Amino acid sequence: MKKPKTLNELKQLEESGFGQPYPRHGLKLLYWFANDCVYFDGYNNMCWQYDPEDGYFDFHLFRNRIERNGEKLLPDVNLQYYEVGNLNKAGADDLPDYVLEDYNQNPDHCESNMERIIVSVDDECIERVYVTEHTDQADFNKEATYCISRGLIKIIRQLTLQELLEQTGYFRQQEESDQDTKYLVNQREDTFWNDRRSGLVAEEDNDSFRNNTVSENCCKCVIL
Repeated sequence: MKKPKTLNELKQLEESGFGQPYPRHGLKLLYWFANDCVYFDGYNNMCWQYDPEDGYFDFHLFRNRIERNGEKLLPDVNLQYYEVGNLNKAGADDLPDYVLEDYNQNPDHCESNMERIIVSVDDECIERVYVTEHTDQADFNKEATYCISRGLIKIIRQLTLQELLEQTGYFRQQEESDQDTKYLVNQREDTFWNDRRSGLVAEEDNDSFRNNTVSENCCKCVIL
């Protein structure tokens, strides 16, 4: 099977599109993981701060099953895989506010809970770190699955969250998303009021229009 591409630099992380655009939480999740979940010992081993087997932050066993495309998401190894990042689970409430904030503000938005981190664990060490995203309610997107190198983890540990989001283009994507939404809402409002003046829309339809405009900018789905 084709192994996931390894990301070694911030530029590669940006180009991968992981955690983008707003309101995705993947980049914030990765920042939390690099700074709070792991440390490097004197032998350059990447060790866990919290044993994934204990289930903190809703770490749980990831079964590397065959997806509907006929392939497994990750390479077969003689180690256990553990997954974290589903903000819809109770244990995720222990994650920092900066990881949860966009999801809490956009709970019905499909892309606010897409990303996951999957690690392979050997005793007290983490062998590999992968990032991925859901394609729908069941499968993961193999084309959007990447291995995060230890070097990149170390780079992220040297940054503030603000610096990571700036250097990976997250804020730029957020601004563009906000501008697109404002343009769409303004365009629809202009059309609505033009129709009102022309007598094509009844006055009592005003509230319905505003509610539909907001709801159409959200999508409702269940991410497991």
